[in-house]
Amino acid sequence: MAARFMTRGAFAAVLTAVVSGCGGGALAPDSGPIGGPDAGFAPTDGAGPGAATTLATRGWPTAIAVDSTHVYWTDQVGYTVMKVGLGGGLPVTLASNQDNAWAIAVDATNVYWTLRPVRTEGAVMTVPLKGGTPVTIATGLKWPEAIATDGTYVYWTTDGDPGAKNGTVMRAPRGGGAPEMVASGQDRPYKMAFDATAVYWTNVGQTGGPEVGTGLIMMLPRAGGEPVALAAGQRTPMDIGVDGDSVYWTAFGPSLTEAFVMKVPLAGGTPTTLASVARITMMEAMVVDATGIYWAPQPGPIVRVPKSGGAPLPLWMPGGEVVGLAVDQTRLYWAAQGVDDVLSVEGGGAVMAIDKP
Repeated sequence: MAARFMTRGAFAAVLTAVVSGCGGGALAPDSGPIGGPDAGFAPTDGAGPGAATTLATRGWPTAIAVDSTHVYWTDQVGYTVMKVGLGGGLPVTLASNQDNAWAIAVDATNVYWTLRPVRTEGAVMTVPLKGGTPVTIATGLKWPEAIATDGTYVYWTTDGDPGAKNGTVMRAPRGGGAPEMVASGQDRPYKMAFDATAVYWTNVGQTGGPEVGTGLIMMLPRAGGEPVALAAGQRTPMDIGVDGDSVYWTAFGPSLTEAFVMKVPLAGGTPTTLASVARITMMEAMVVDATGIYWAPQPGPIVRVPKSGGAPLPLWMPGGEVVGLAVDQTRLYWAAQGVDDVLSVEGGGAVMAIDKP
């Protein structure tokens, strides 16, 4: 691979190409609240929650997390892990010299992230919320992707080799200790979610192409056991979320120019389509809260999807490619690449927030 690093959008495009032979990636050049059919959305009665706030403009973010005081993100170009207050301010560097920092998670005491160096194997790292010397949790990983923590363990996925179905879900005690295998032989595991009893993840699938759909929505009890497929036959499922009733995910349609938000009961069953959007090239980022689903199909606005289904409510047209969403009780946060089309430590990306409707 010739590039020094791979952007979020470029990685998702390669991921889709591996599965289907098609590429993707798009930028939405204009910023501002929108509603209506301009980006393929049905008109709405509301105009969204209002204006978005720029919390930070620095580097080239790849993922985002939030706690009660700060927003955290990984910066590929700056090789850093950053944070900024929920109201904005001066960004703080928590860790530097992090080659191709990728996914990120946070708990009450620490920040966790994955590294995807182009020329060496990957790693899982951690640092205290206040910063300090980064600590290595795991090394020698083949394309680590998602990362999450349940307060006891840190979990992560690895893609494995293209076409080999040797991806993994792994974990390690958050305070230190040997990594453990949670699930092996997975077909390109991608994103993860938790509830009180289980861990869930998407298997993108690498065979058969989009017309066949070999993606899976997987579940494994946190107490142990064998992984269970809650839904099969999915076309490139990517992001995932969970509440007390259902598992939610994003997936492409057969042509890879349409995208869906899907759900299935926690016990499995027949998947339900909650929302669909046409004329898209990217649709990865999604997050679930107590009342709705927030989604960033692109090109187009960030939207809110009712859990019962219905027309997506446009919230904001991002000025770049959204690579991660996060929520707290009152606001939606996102990280975007290509905001000013400058790939540098100083610019090219933004971290933003908007009040939830």
